[in-house]
Amino acid sequence: MLWLGILLWGLIQPPTIEFVPMYGGLGGGGPVEMNHSGCIAPAERMEVQAAIRRFQAINPTVMGAPSKYPMYPQSGNLWDDLFVNNFTDIDLTSGERDYECTNFVYNGHQGHDSDIRSFMEQELGYPVQAVLDGQVVATRDGEFDRQTSASGAPANYVVLWHGGDHLTYYWHLRRNSVAVSVGQMVRAGQHLGMTASSGSSTYPHLHFESWNDNNWFEPSAGACRSGSSQWQRQTNIRRDMYLREFAMTDQHIGNYPGLPWELPRKGTFAPGQQPLYWYMIVHNLPAFSNWRFRFFRPDNTLHFDTGTYGFNNTSPYRWAWFWWFWSFSTPFTGQWRIDAVFNGNVVASAPFFISNDATAGHGPPAEPTSVSLDPPIVRADRPVALRVRMPLIRHRNYHPVTYRYQWLVNDAVVREAEHGAHSDVLPVGSFQPGDVVRGEVIVMESLGNGRGPYGAQTIVDGGDANGDGCVDDTDLAIVLSQFGLAHPPADFNEDGVVDDTDLAIVLSAFGRGC
Repeated sequence: MLWLGILLWGLIQPPTIEFVPMYGGLGGGGPVEMNHSGCIAPAERMEVQAAIRRFQAINPTVMGAPSKYPMYPQSGNLWDDLFVNNFTDIDLTSGERDYECTNFVYNGHQGHDSDIRSFMEQELGYPVQAVLDGQVVATRDGEFDRQTSASGAPANYVVLWHGGDHLTYYWHLRRNSVAVSVGQMVRAGQHLGMTASSGSSTYPHLHFESWNDNNWFEPSAGACRSGSSQWQRQTNIRRDMYLREFAMTDQHIGNYPGLPWELPRKGTFAPGQQPLYWYMIVHNLPAFSNWRFRFFRPDNTLHFDTGTYGFNNTSPYRWAWFWWFWSFSTPFTGQWRIDAVFNGNVVASAPFFISNDATAGHGPPAEPTSVSLDPPIVRADRPVALRVRMPLIRHRNYHPVTYRYQWLVNDAVVREAEHGAHSDVLPVGSFQPGDVVRGEVIVMESLGNGRGPYGAQTIVDGGDANGDGCVDDTDLAIVLSQFGLAHPPADFNEDGVVDDTDLAIVLSAFGRGC
């Protein structure tokens, strides 16, 4: 008998379960159905609109175009540990259309929904920040934050005013995480709360909504939304197939509710005949896809090949999770490997350990593939993020991983934070022109083992064209070689051309940070 994960959030077009006698097969899972009704319940909208009217009555507004957004207002990296499953619906009829003319949206959706992997990561923490300088108009906190249905329950939220008639909404926050109060002034990049699943929500995510002149709007520009982008640097939709999670266990996954609830994680198993279980989050899985797994012994010889089987998905799955199990003998101790092959391509090579020592797979987490400042040219009027790029397998025994961030300005610590997101943000007001800003991160796993620190630094407001934290001959050479061209790393004042102003900036900053 096969076991199906209990999907509290529901499945659409569930796959036909395939089973290979005596060994195992695809156990369950399927496409994740995110919110398909309003993220903000009607009663909440009325409550917020009343708060906005009260605010505007004592804060007269002046019309004007909203300022551009410097970065997405949630820690993590888009299309990495964050996934935008819904954009704004720009089809004002009964249809569904996002800004790129695809249907990555539900009818009437008024914002962007960016989800994290699970409730486990919700507990590790995913910060939410103010997208621009502003003032707090409304907040709510204290509501249950592990909802799995769009039931209209009350949410934890923050609403900000940015001048004129420009407002932004931050919804579904974690209980007791709201860090601002009504009337408070905030800076771009300032911490507002943590990502969760409070309110009318099926999965932990941030619902980010933009309003101007009493109308909601789509900040991204594309084929179906003309005009300039509201983002200073817009991130395009990722459309290729990729994995966002892979983990193993010896526990029967069918006995657990399924994502977004926590699932067991383990990568060390005793020798002998036993069932192994593993699960994945996959995005942009093409229609009629197939899967195959190959198990390799410690000497890298092939031990077992499942053969190729279909997902039986007659339509593409933009967001899905699946779990498998297999029972076979693993007599050789050491580090094994499982290769996941989708549609003939290896999409994951994951380690596991066969040992009588339960701690065989313990140790520090994986090394980052890169650590960098974003944007690489830091300006005093914009927040800056330290972005960590991690491999799919963040720990060889699948322990939860957090990131311990530290920010220094002119060698003085100005911010420290530890959470589960692949980036952290230093808000506007933390640094001034000419300051040396450095971000550092130590990658931590749940038993206290760490790796790092890794870091990056630069000079605020110009001069450091190559982003190495030192304004020197190399930066001067870059400016001179790109003089007269539109070359962003050397265009320090971002006026579209490398010119005398940029040359003056690098000369005035020469020697800083070296």
